[in-house]
Amino acid sequence: MVERLKPGEMRRGKRNAETGVTWVQVSREAAHAHPMGKLNWLMVMIILYFLAVGVLKFWQVLGFGGGIGVALMGAALPLVTGLLLWAKAAMARVLVIVTGILTLLFTVAGGFGLRGMDTAQMVGGEFWAFISLGELIAVLAITIYMWEGDRPNLIYANRFRSFRDPDEGATDG
Repeated sequence: MVERLKPGEMRRGKRNAETGVTWVQVSREAAHAHPMGKLNWLMVMIILYFLAVGVLKFWQVLGFGGGIGVALMGAALPLVTGLLLWAKAAMARVLVIVTGILTLLFTVAGGFGLRGMDTAQMVGGEFWAFISLGELIAVLAITIYMWEGDRPNLIYANRFRSFRDPDEGATDG
């Protein structure tokens, strides 16, 4: 494991030969002090999305007769992910990816909400299929943004992309 950087310290990574991009690690304090290290409206919407999904999953399990324990198990991952995103914890990026993978697996394995329904039930079931598809698209888009976006990388991974040659001396921020 790499040691934590002191405030004001930077560490350059290796330049990617194909893209010419170098990741520059900065301290957590420096990352969060930068204007791009703050939560913007999109990040707040992502946090609210995870919190809403957690509450809705909890309510849905209770509505179908599940116990409190089962409801908490279903709601724990999105709720914890939303809270860690709000707290700017590095672990939140990992949980977003785990959520994306699990959503993909459960949506496809569940037949987009149509598995086990007979023809009469499927007449209204396409609504839930569209809901499942929308959730899948949203979570996959969030997962890609959290991994590739400049703001999430600065907030949660404490790094930014630099396109300058390391021999120039200065870094861009």
